[in-house]
Amino acid sequence: SESKLIKAFKTETGTTVGKYIDKLIFARAEFLLSKTDDSIKSISSELGFCDQFYFARRFRQCFGESPIAYRKRVKAASKI
Repeated sequence: SESKLIKAFKTETGTTVGKYIDKLIFARAEFLLSKTDDSIKSISSELGFCDQFYFARRFRQCFGESPIAYRKRVKAASKI
């Protein structure tokens, strides 16, 4: 049943399904921001967000900075 699956998933991974999916999505966002020059709009669309502003807000909640600031910081650090 669905409830057994949810409980087993949390027991096995230590996190909820939703948080696990968020972790995967934002790991992909980190990769795309650091390794591509795709626009924020394009990345947010690829990751399934309704618009780039919602993506940016969720990204800031996870990482404490905007996607643009993250990209600039990571790319500047890679040049060193």
